[in-house]
Amino acid sequence: MTRDLTTFPISQNARFKLLSSGFFIKEDLNGFTPNELATETGLTVEEALDVLEIVFPASSNSESDILSCSALDILQDEKSRSSITTFCKSFDSILNGGIPPMKITELCGCPGAGKTQMCLQLCVSVQIPKSLGGIDGEAFFIDTEGSFVAQRLVQIANGCINECKANSQDSDVKDFTIDKVLKGIYYYHCKSYTEVIAQVNLLHQFLEEHKKVALIVIDSIAFHFRYGFDGSYSLRARLLNGIVQSLVKVANDHKVAVVLTNQMTTKIHEDGSSNLIPALGESWGHACAIRCILSWDEEKRQAHLFKSPSMAEGKANYTITKDGWQQDSDQLLSRIIVIDEFWARVYEPELKRQSTEWEHAGSPKRQKVHQNPSPVKLMVIKAYDVRGFIVCRFVPHGRTVTAQYYRDFLVQRGVRDKCPDLVDSAIILHDNVRPHKAEREHKATPRLGMGRIGAPTILSRHFSL
Repeated sequence: MTRDLTTFPISQNARFKLLSSGFFIKEDLNGFTPNELATETGLTVEEALDVLEIVFPASSNSESDILSCSALDILQDEKSRSSITTFCKSFDSILNGGIPPMKITELCGCPGAGKTQMCLQLCVSVQIPKSLGGIDGEAFFIDTEGSFVAQRLVQIANGCINECKANSQDSDVKDFTIDKVLKGIYYYHCKSYTEVIAQVNLLHQFLEEHKKVALIVIDSIAFHFRYGFDGSYSLRARLLNGIVQSLVKVANDHKVAVVLTNQMTTKIHEDGSSNLIPALGESWGHACAIRCILSWDEEKRQAHLFKSPSMAEGKANYTITKDGWQQDSDQLLSRIIVIDEFWARVYEPELKRQSTEWEHAGSPKRQKVHQNPSPVKLMVIKAYDVRGFIVCRFVPHGRTVTAQYYRDFLVQRGVRDKCPDLVDSAIILHDNVRPHKAEREHKATPRLGMGRIGAPTILSRHFSL
């Protein structure tokens, strides 16, 4: 299997001389001694030796270690690792808890969508103490656009610190200060794509020296790669592919989360229509494990989970305040699911209105309508939100609605099946009948990720459809 030389942690000077001399892939160096390689490329013998040792390392047991790892080991490792919260509950929900470690997450969006704001938010969130469910790590911010503003970072950090101290008085939370947050964020400004490649190749060494770093941010990956290649998109694709391969290895070897931001570009179709798509081409869309597209207009901001290996496609509204990313307050109403029960008859009396209906000669003879209501009644459980009905279930005749039956309605073939993207952050609004107040239901609802509130009297009245 061929491997591009740009994917190896070779110094920038050596890489330039190798590429200039026609050495592009690993196989090009086969059979060369340090002296021969130095003569061909202009490197010193010591530099040529270093290159060969990096490209052709001594055999190790890494392959056998990989083969001995089972799916159960991977599952247990994933469960033991915490995600990085975005401080927007709806966004965390569609991401299954936040930005995951050991994965590359791409945030795409137009200028002003909040990509850099999210990167700054994550650099602060990754340092939340473990006593509050955080990682207590550090972050490395690679800036290509010059959009890193320390004063804005201080505002976001203040909001996060105040929130944490309001929820806990532990000693580690008291030590969570502005100075500690700022010292825990390492920064480098890349002025060209060669510097981006160099920094990515040096990440292994950097992470070996800074063991607490749990987040790598590149804002943005597209800035230096959109222009300057003079139509040589194959070269750009190879360089980007090398960067991604290096980042994947870094993420897995050092158990860190990697977040990249990407710009948007306009795609013009054959019929003359156009739409916005993430930059860097279609092949780049396969590079990152998770892709989120951020959009906004005058009314609202929305995050769209477009691609994920573990979660279904979903959307979440958010807002950007002085304290950073926050839950959109308008979304609170959309999270409320009202559940109510009422009695319904099998059929109701009908009226004869044939005289007001159009008929023709071939119209079938009408059946005699029911004159009396059905003596049999069934209980109906319905769930609805601001968008309308979610699900309606008829309780079998003679069946008692217990706390277990009510819980099954929430989980099995009920609310969860109809709106899986909402139910993990839903707030259940119901009345005070006995199954709703049962201890089993009180314990089950939080485990399902749902909140619950009692309904006012006006909402507790039964009514028919």
